[in-house]
This record gives sequence, C-alpha cells and structure tokens, in this order.
Amino acid sequence: TASAAATKVDTTKIGTEYTIKIVAKNGEGTPTEGVIRLVVGVVPPQFKGVANRASNEGVYVDLLKGITASHGFVADVKSQIVVSYPENFNFYSPNPGKYTINLEIPYKGYEMKDGKAVEVTLYARASYVLTIDDITAPEVHVIDNKYTISTDEYTKAEDAILANIMALDNVKDANNLSYVVDAKRVDITTPGTYKASVSVFDNAGNETSVEFDVIVVAAKASL
Repeated sequence: TASAAATKVDTTKIGTEYTIKIVAKNGEGTPTEGVIRLVVGVVPPQFKGVANRASNEGVYVDLLKGITASHGFVADVKSQIVVSYPENFNFYSPNPGKYTINLEIPYKGYEMKDGKAVEVTLYARASYVLTIDDITAPEVHVIDNKYTISTDEYTKAEDAILANIMALDNVKDANNLSYVVDAKRVDITTPGTYKASVSVFDNAGNETSVEFDVIVVAAKASL
C-alpha cells in the first residue's frame, strides 16, 4: 500500500528522465529502499499480417501484401517499411525457391549512455519466408524418334531408352529430375520395332512424357 503520493510521470515528454525512490517495509516494519531511473521512451512500431506465404514462379509478388504497421497513435506507417531480400530474388518474375524477406522500420528512441538518455535511431524488424512454387514441367527432347540399336549394344533396356533423351529443368539442380521408363514392351535382344516411353518428373511433381520407336537390329557377326 502506497504511503505517499505517486511520482507523476509526464509521458508526453519523450526522453525525460526521472529518478524514483521506492521504500518498502516488511512485516516487522523494517524499511528497504531502492532507486530506479526511468526514461520516457518510445513504443516501437508494430507489424501485423507478417506470415510465411507462397506464390507461383514468374508472377509478380507484392512483398507487403496483407502487411500493415502502426506506431503509437499513428495507425498507418506502412509507407515507412523498408524491404530487403536476397540478391538473386526478382519480385517481378521470381524463380522457384525459398526466400527470406526482411522488413524494417527506423524510428527515434533513447538509450542510456554515461548515465544520460541519448536520442538514437532504433529499428523495428520482422521477417517471413516466401516460397516460390515451381509450376514449369521439365523439357524432354527425343534425340531420334526412330532410334536404332543393335542386340549387343546394351544389357538393359532402360539404359538404351534413356540414352535417347535429354531432359532439362528450369531449376538448376542435377538432383531435381527423376525418370520413369516403360521398357516392358522393348526387347533389346530380339530384332524388331518397339514403342518406348519415358516420364520425367521434377521435385515439384511437374511431369513431361515422351514416346519414340526403338528399332532393334541384329548384331553384326564377328569375323
């Protein structure tokens, strides 16, 4: 229970310093004194709507969409937000990947230096992860639509079929592509014409399929 009037602090005078003496008594009436130094500061700006989100590749991204900011009695300071992002990110036409988007609002505040309140520039910060989804299917090129091999050229039909295609993806990652080869209809030990098909998938699940003829001819007799 307070035994005296509370110290009046004028919160409108930013940077004003107060020395406040506190006296507390225990059950036996023994007093304990303490002194605190109080500086009227500034409440930092507050962000709202900052959350991880996703968008499609090649589509313009508004990095501040759904995000607002306020500062004290000022309800809207969104225009003061400074946005930064990785150098390899182009928000006009982004490539697939995950990118950390950093938000920052500078504001005036106070710090104690050598026992005095000194005005400094402070920063309110927030960030989120923007995922750009890969929606582009791999490019698959058939080298020869009437692909001819001999019966002694390959030991596995899958190897023979894959040797006749070239696959590329917009994500430059050697491990980004997987192949499903339909070789059940191809007998590389018996001369004839067979239909082969290959489906190529990237890590995002985009698929491209191709078909071509495999012409198997008898191996030349050795002399």
